[in-house]
Amino acid sequence: MKMKTRRYFLLILQLTVACLAASAQSLTVNAPSHVEAGENFRLTYTVNTQDAQDFRIGNVPEGLEIITGPYTSSQSTYQMVNGHTSSSSSITYTFIICALKNGTYTIPAAHVHAGGKNIASQPVKVTVSGQAPNNGGAPKMHEDNDGHQMRQAGSAITGNDLFIKVSANKRRVHEQEPILLSYKVYTLVDLISLEG
Repeated sequence: MKMKTRRYFLLILQLTVACLAASAQSLTVNAPSHVEAGENFRLTYTVNTQDAQDFRIGNVPEGLEIITGPYTSSQSTYQMVNGHTSSSSSITYTFIICALKNGTYTIPAAHVHAGGKNIASQPVKVTVSGQAPNNGGAPKMHEDNDGHQMRQAGSAITGNDLFIKVSANKRRVHEQEPILLSYKVYTLVDLISLEG
């Protein structure tokens, strides 16, 4: 009986993987539309598959400079509810860009080979304005949407700077029943990478 259950589970897993491979892949881009001169900002590209390789960013125009990157992170989610399975996965490429001088810049489309196809992102437009702050030559990090400014990496971290919240999708479970844990990181410091 256990062997039959195992074969059934493997069949479901293979069908899920085949469906994922057949689904359309996309490469999405995210960057702030406006930054101040002298600020660093994040430019991220996310492809909705784990089967991605040969990622290439478009030529970053003069006036913007890549400070670091790409940092890659991946995410996979598998769920089985009442015998129905669903899954999703993605890879994110993150760059830290410095806005050197005022102007409106268009970063051309990035490209990646995913699921047997070459796919491209949309170009992204960033407007740089204002005057570079006089802070000893160290650029500041672009503020989050809620107005909190990110602190520079390498500075001392206290309990008020970083908070991780863990939540489960169920409060009561049976023995060997899977649960989904979600980790949310709230931070006022510039994190380079997270590892589970």
